[in-house]
Amino acid sequence: MGTIEINKLLAPYQFDITLSGKTYTIDVKYNILFDFFTASLTLGDKILVENDKLVLGEFLFDQGEDKDHNLNPDLTVLVGII
Repeated sequence: MGTIEINKLLAPYQFDITLSGKTYTIDVKYNILFDFFTASLTLGDKILVENDKLVLGEFLFDQGEDKDHNLNPDLTVLVGII
């Protein structure tokens, strides 16, 4: 499990991260109305997660399972990043 540092002074911004040979793009945004940050995750042109709220100390993109507990093959490598 790793930690991704988010620089709040740069928001909005995006960066690429390579995990298990795949390059993902993370978009970081700030919601000024409700005072919180969000992150979106894409793999190529495919949106995997959109506007996931960032909460200090909690898992990011913890949406890797459907209602039947099947893992999303595009997300499995990212479940657990905080």
